[in-house]
Amino acid sequence: MTQERTGAGPAPEDESDALLDALGRGEPPPHDDPAARLLAALRADACRDGGADDVMSTHTWDDGVMSART
Repeated sequence: MTQERTGAGPAPEDESDALLDALGRGEPPPHDDPAARLLAALRADACRDGGADDVMSTHTWDDGVMSART
């Protein structure tokens, strides 16, 4: 069953997709969203453990702020 959407602005699922896409690219999570910060931390751990060739393999998160690993 399809629900008809009313109201202006993006649909909630579009906002979720945009957030997940951004986190997947290694962009920082919103500071006021603990779930997004958790997902970003999990992604950072997975990239570090898996040896990913993206920005997360050379950067780390510290309280929601990305910095280069030393």
